[in-house]
Amino acid sequence: MSFEELKEYVRIVADMENSIFMQKGVIEELTRKRNKYGIPQTINAPYKPKEAPEGGNGMGFIYSIISFIGFVLCIEVSTKTREGVQLLFGFLGFGCLIFSIILFITAIIGVSLGAAEKVDLKKQNEKYEIELRTYNGLVEADRKRLNQEKPIIDYLEAEIMSARTQLNISMQRLDSMYNLGIIFPKYRNFVMVNTIYEYLQTGRCTTLDGASGAYNKLEEEMRLNMIIWQLDRVINNLESIRQNQFNLYCAINESNNRMNGIINSCENLSNKMDGMNANLSRLQASSELTAYNAERARKELEFMNRMQYFERNNINKSLY
Repeated sequence: MSFEELKEYVRIVADMENSIFMQKGVIEELTRKRNKYGIPQTINAPYKPKEAPEGGNGMGFIYSIISFIGFVLCIEVSTKTREGVQLLFGFLGFGCLIFSIILFITAIIGVSLGAAEKVDLKKQNEKYEIELRTYNGLVEADRKRLNQEKPIIDYLEAEIMSARTQLNISMQRLDSMYNLGIIFPKYRNFVMVNTIYEYLQTGRCTTLDGASGAYNKLEEEMRLNMIIWQLDRVINNLESIRQNQFNLYCAINESNNRMNGIINSCENLSNKMDGMNANLSRLQASSELTAYNAERARKELEFMNRMQYFERNNINKSLY
């Protein structure tokens, strides 16, 4: 495989890795936006006051009357019997009188408290009716909001599905490119492929293997901590890789810019959704994501044609 062919192959693979990196970012961001919609608001229903039981105070009056009758009967009996019996019924009558007085006073107090409770209950019911109307208004407003968000959810989910479809196609094509066996499996990832391509593009290396090859150069710079190969660290320290991994730095910035353009387009189109009258297909057709997917389809078809050329001309030695 000539140096120019090797450089072309690595450039294509790096382009595929960059696109997949960007597509994953789009899906993650669109999913985050979709998950903000369709969430019912937590609205607590007002507490309904309990009605006070009826009839308790009336029974107090009845018991007091019965006790008073007992008192009268005891007095009546005591006047017509012997002295010892008179004394007994006199004590009983006096007890009935005291008991009836206590019950009567208790009943009066109960009636007064009951009247106060009814006044308080009336105020509580009035407050409850106001709170219930407010609660029903909030529930209805939330229901309308959820209905308005449904077309937005449908649109975002359709875009997510479209992005996932393209991502699956791109990943399958990248796998078929790697299966040519030109790049060693250890170096088949977004960070390392871009770093290797920079070595080839700048002429620092002209082969992948060997003492002066890209693999050896990459391992040496990793040992010396001159480059960062972990993707999460690269993303969190983007400016620090600008000098030693400039190609990767540019790839991430370009991917982020393109991703932001796609996300902004989806967001602007989702804001145009007008209830159930929205034309989902028409909106999708005009989205930046649809344009990007069409661009990738054309570009990746050209890439696959080049891979077939490498395979037909026995450039692939299937070393890995």
